[in-house]
Amino acid sequence: MGQTAAAENALEQWEGAGQGGLVKGDDAVKALTFWLANEEYAIDISVIEEITRPIVVTTVPRVSPYIKGIVNLRGRVIPVLNMHVRMGLAAFVPGNKNRFIICRTEQSEVGIIADRVTDVVCFEKYQLEPPPAKITASGSGFIKNIGRVRERILIVLDTDKILRIAEGETAS
Repeated sequence: MGQTAAAENALEQWEGAGQGGLVKGDDAVKALTFWLANEEYAIDISVIEEITRPIVVTTVPRVSPYIKGIVNLRGRVIPVLNMHVRMGLAAFVPGNKNRFIICRTEQSEVGIIADRVTDVVCFEKYQLEPPPAKITASGSGFIKNIGRVRERILIVLDTDKILRIAEGETAS
């Protein structure tokens, strides 16, 4: 089973996904890991509804450059964000491992484009630390934590900030 299939299986088996069930007990936190450009990121699994293969995106005129457009996913119109543009990374390169990660926000559903999905990780509280002060002061505020799992260092994104589409920027 490939890494993407393993991540999709793990997500399906995680009963709390999409129901605010990120924290299991008081010590462990689950997150989905994925790649953007040449860096591995993680997001709170409780906001994820599903992972899909990319589908045709309809471009919407006069929206922020990070809004790729909208998709029709089983009758639901969902805005899709290009995280490469949103976070100032190298340009997105289409490939057969790309995935849409469909997330639920307070306002609606939002899709993000990932270069590839890796897996679901479980962070113990001691494996999460705040980002260095100089990074948050100069950055966009999208980083919530730095997570360490074995030899991996993961950038844990702040879903409230990264998935927010400001009023007047809506793609739906």
